[in-house]
Amino acid sequence: MKLTQTDVSEFIRTSRQRIIQFEHEEAKVTRPILIALITFFSLHHKTAQYLKTLGLYNNKFVQEIGFNEQIISFIVENELNGEK
Repeated sequence: MKLTQTDVSEFIRTSRQRIIQFEHEEAKVTRPILIALITFFSLHHKTAQYLKTLGLYNNKFVQEIGFNEQIISFIVENELNGEK
């Protein structure tokens, strides 16, 4: 998506430093941040498709917050068809 750490931090309402800490495994990702990250990247068709290939949407926690392969397929197909 060509986003900077600052871009992601602004979208999910945390600091850039916190994103760096997550990347370097210096801090644990909290439940709210995890939900924000999953939601953010799942609503973009390319990253949603990639996460689907990794099997993310078969994860019980991810399904409990409302994401599954059917929803992701809908997001990907509608984006590719030009619908938003």
